Amino acid sequence: MSATVVSGSLVCACPAGTEVDGLSCAVCERGTFSDGAVSISCTSCPFGAATSTVRSTSADECACPSNSALVAGRCVCLAGFESTLLQPGDACAACGIGTFKADRDSSACAACPRGASTADVGAMARSDCVCPAHSSLTADGAACECDAGYTGVLSERGDECVPCAAGTFKPLPGPALCDACLSGATTADVAALSDAECQCVPGSYPEWAAGGGEMSCSSCPTGANCSSGGAPSGMAGYWRENMSSPVFYS
Repeated sequence: MSATVVSGSLVCACPAGTEVDGLSCAVCERGTFSDGAVSISCTSCPFGAATSTVRSTSADECACPSNSALVAGRCVCLAGFESTLLQPGDACAACGIGTFKADRDSSACAACPRGASTADVGAMARSDCVCPAHSSLTADGAACECDAGYTGVLSERGDECVPCAAGTFKPLPGPALCDACLSGATTADVAALSDAECQCVPGSYPEWAAGGGEMSCSSCPTGANCSSGGAPSGMAGYWRENMSSPVFYS
């Protein structure tokens, strides 16, 4: 220990990397330093930063944890990582699957819209949140919903949208169930979008109620060919009085 003049007064001082402790010198603890040729007290590193050893002699030895940076005099986690870095030894952890963080600050990772998730940890933007296959974000961007032709409730990671089965359809996006075609009708494929895709099964034909009302499927008349599921046509040797008649004669 030596003596030096500070503000006109003679005081005790210690070498760099130490500080005055009564009548002796004590080393600067981790997270502090003293850089003068003669030192009175150790200086704390910026908030969240620390030194790798004791007896540090320069602010340059103060380092922020991995995946963080010094911003406005304190360490904050980088985009894609979170922690308040309040305690010595605190570390910045990558945002978990289904969360993201866009800024360098002390905020927590934000959750993706309901039903959406990220491909990996450490997502840095909301755009990294992706809806499951055959779904898209609602108009307000708050959640994923199944597309038209697909059904499912997307509330948790791993939920999925499944296609409407043959014989059913769904015209609008959302969690609604698929609607069934009328009795005797089916669709050519799965994921049908409207009742216009419902066709009578082979061996039957469509009929409409008077005035163009609801369609129904009727069994194919004797002497008719209904293999296409459309309007019946006469088999060889059969005829009918007009194209709208369901009765065939031989």
